[in-house]
Amino acid sequence: MSANLVIAERGRGLTYRFLFSLPEGFTLYPGGAGQVLIGKEFNGGMLIAGRVDSPWALDASGTRVPTSYTISGSALIQTVDTSKAQLPVVADPRISFGWHVYARYSRSEIQRFWSGSVIANKVAFAIACSYIPTPNQCVELKLQLVTYLPVGWKRYSC
Repeated sequence: MSANLVIAERGRGLTYRFLFSLPEGFTLYPGGAGQVLIGKEFNGGMLIAGRVDSPWALDASGTRVPTSYTISGSALIQTVDTSKAQLPVVADPRISFGWHVYARYSRSEIQRFWSGSVIANKVAFAIACSYIPTPNQCVELKLQLVTYLPVGWKRYSC
């Protein structure tokens, strides 16, 4: 994965366009709290291989400046409203990609796995989700990149 930065001035703000070269089958998806996920559909769920943290921007006085992301194909566009900012403005997205992949499963996908007739699904989910008290929630499994062994999990808002 690589990203190239293109800056364009626009009215009273700036637009930063990050062009990603992603592995085949991967794309950018909106995540919660302004994050952007790098992933692909996998086994009825979402395989997350990276993420871009929520956008931020600060002006010369250290004051937060309004900013947001939009996605256009393999481009991540960050728009920064500089109309009330003291220049210069700093905005530097934090991009993580690599050591782990994250598989996201919705409530209905978790219920389908638990209630399915395939024993292998039930055994795999019983091992991977042994600490999850109920199948009525959305779950993100953290897997090692090479082995795909589960190394963690968390609930996510869905």
